Amino acid sequence: MINFIWAGLLIVGILVGAVTGNIDAVTNAAIDNAKTGVDLALGLIGVMTLWLGLMKIAEEAGLVQGLAKLLRPLMVKLFPEVLQTILQWEPSS
Repeated sequence: MINFIWAGLLIVGILVGAVTGNIDAVTNAAIDNAKTGVDLALGLIGVMTLWLGLMKIAEEAGLVQGLAKLLRPLMVKLFPEVLQTILQWEPSS
């Protein structure tokens, strides 16, 4: 559904740019924003790699399970419907 919304926004933007005679501005904005998106994604790769590595070490050390046990009472109070879903869940054979 969100794909249709984004496609609609893109098409409307191109049509408005063509009708008003600003198609060059639309093209330049699309290229500039695509460059910004790529720069942002590349910048986040390093941060994601660091945190994923730290989480993997914490998981191997048992810290994730300990933190889950510590936070379980708070999480059950905040999200009671999730506990009911987990209790009703049956693994498929």
